Amino acid sequence: MTKRILKYVLFFFLGIAVLIIASGLIINYFYKDKAIAVITSEINKQLKTKIDVRSISFSVFSHFPQASIQFNDILIHSSTALNSADFDRTQTDTLLFAKQISLGFNLFNLLQKKYVFERITATDGKVFVLLDKNGNTNLDILKSSNTNANTSPVNVKLNSILLKDMELQLHNASNSLVVDASIYDAAISGNFYEKNYRFKIKSNALLKELSEEAVNFVDYRELSVNTQLAYRKDIYTITNGNLLIDHLPFIVTGTIATHPATNLQLHLKGNNINIETLLGLLPVQWKETISDYKSS
Repeated sequence: MTKRILKYVLFFFLGIAVLIIASGLIINYFYKDKAIAVITSEINKQLKTKIDVRSISFSVFSHFPQASIQFNDILIHSSTALNSADFDRTQTDTLLFAKQISLGFNLFNLLQKKYVFERITATDGKVFVLLDKNGNTNLDILKSSNTNANTSPVNVKLNSILLKDMELQLHNASNSLVVDASIYDAAISGNFYEKNYRFKIKSNALLKELSEEAVNFVDYRELSVNTQLAYRKDIYTITNGNLLIDHLPFIVTGTIATHPATNLQLHLKGNNINIETLLGLLPVQWKETISDYKSS
């Protein structure tokens, strides 16, 4: 009796697996070309900068249960509003390059010929975020919203951003702020399509440089981030921030304002960290002035 029950259970799950695979193949066959055509057309309508892509593919299985469109060897050019003369020895024509960017969308909406994007995945690439002395940024690549937005077959309800093996470089020419990081992995989740929203960031990275006005605050430090933030009216508030710097635990709180200018108000608190260890994390210029302090 027990063997018969196990046999029925095995056949049941095998049947479910065959049904899922068959359904995926059918959806892939009938919806592939249409989905790629609709999505690429909508992207071209919404962007005011150039995009180069080696190939585009469609898959039901890569990120099941979501369907996905993969852009392979994709290059997104910077906004033309950026004043390149403000940046010395810095690449200004590229916003993003990645071996693959995948857009995941709801499979059930796809069957109704609706394209609702919920996830972005980027792997093996570089992101360059630049702000010139007049406050212009190379991120300004989207066209202004228009009256046809509500009639578009493509709807964005982004709730997940996944990064893998990505390089990040940020340069603000107005205050000489430079950030250079290697992101091993990052998972960012939240209802980003809402006017005000909360989101979480979990990431492991190598922060190679964090400098401002020739003072390098961080020089090749391993980072682990587990943080919750809230966004409201151009201000990001860190509601629960846990940070590991070279395996040393810190709690970070504060706000990040993005308009009319970038303004960081951050507070870092470490627990059970002796002064000698803390001094090892400080910039060289600061170490020289407080090198005589010791923990008791």
